[in-house]
Amino acid sequence: PLARQQNTINMPWRKFQKAVGGFRAEQLVIISAKSGQGKSAFALNVGIEAGVTQKIPTLYINSELCNDDMLERYLSYTCYVDSKKIREGGYRDERTETKLHALFEKAINRERDKFYKGALSFVTIPDLQINNIERAIHKDCMERGTRMVIVDYIGRMDITKTAGVKDLQEWQIMRLAANRLKTLAQKY
Repeated sequence: PLARQQNTINMPWRKFQKAVGGFRAEQLVIISAKSGQGKSAFALNVGIEAGVTQKIPTLYINSELCNDDMLERYLSYTCYVDSKKIREGGYRDERTETKLHALFEKAINRERDKFYKGALSFVTIPDLQINNIERAIHKDCMERGTRMVIVDYIGRMDITKTAGVKDLQEWQIMRLAANRLKTLAQKY
């Protein structure tokens, strides 16, 4: 009822919202698909919607991309400009008027400001060990009151060092990772 609705982060995507009902506090959601199917893009869109658009304190943890890389992806997504062109400042087409270049520049600057004023924060943890993830979540929760955490992606999590076991099958590693992440979701 009302308490549940207050602890739910809704998304503006009608079909998704109808099927899932939003993301609730203490909930662990695992997105699974083959490589290259858009899991990271979806996760980033969720993070952008929650953290930038709705200004809900959101932490995005990944093993590869820094804040500047994520900003570049965000600008590419929101301004419909190839990220390489944003990085190189080459979104100006010599065949077009300078006005078009100025419009792109204005849109990119507006979205960059919106990104930095939002509540989306990124942490890069190259080895994604669960203890490092927990420290990052704890720190962000204490500093910003984080309400949503996205870990991209748990397939890279090194749970074997923390669990003190070796020679596990992939499904066993995923299960251990999911259990630890669920515990973190309930704790924070």
